[in-house]
Amino acid sequence: MKSDVADLGFALSGFGAPLPGLNGLDTAGLNLLATVLAPEDAAARNSIFGWMPENSVKGKDPEQAFFNELETAFELGLKAEGYTFVKFSDGKKKIVTYVFYNPLKGCVLEKSAKSHKDLCGVTVAVWGQEKGVAPSFVNPGNYQSYYFSSYGHNFTRFSFIGAAKDDFTQFEILKSVSKNMPDWAFMYLAPKQISLNAQSRNPVPLVLDQGEPLYFVISN
Repeated sequence: MKSDVADLGFALSGFGAPLPGLNGLDTAGLNLLATVLAPEDAAARNSIFGWMPENSVKGKDPEQAFFNELETAFELGLKAEGYTFVKFSDGKKKIVTYVFYNPLKGCVLEKSAKSHKDLCGVTVAVWGQEKGVAPSFVNPGNYQSYYFSSYGHNFTRFSFIGAAKDDFTQFEILKSVSKNMPDWAFMYLAPKQISLNAQSRNPVPLVLDQGEPLYFVISN
């Protein structure tokens, strides 16, 4: 069994050197890490991970506190991209679905949809956390935190509903959502799992940090 914290720390240590042709993004080349490419790993699925500071929970259940943070981020991100939405949640489990609309981007009202493929939506779920210390690349102070891992069966995740459309790009929505997430939380986008447009998907895995794409690379 691999150490997820060690793998993640090794991967994130590669961020920083500029890659020519990527518009100044802080990358050093697309020499993808073996830990990312292993098919049996969590690298094959989209997820959200982070280290929530213990003092930010404020008496709440840690999973509920993180869930509330993600609800806010997704709602602000969808609005920023010009969507209105309807929110579905049972109020008990930490799972929420947003069905969102914008006819200019091919996302129709539910009553106009002929099948689920005509809809645009995203589901967010928070599962599992453990007590630990935040690594130095998140906070040099190494504060006590609740670690939400992207490994195992119980992990925090998101998944889109509906088919890709020419004017509806999952990637742009996620960038806007990420901008509204706390600086200790990150989105992992698995390779070929997120639409860039109706014809293409992200060719390589990446992490979104405050709206900025970070690639898994090795510095020379």
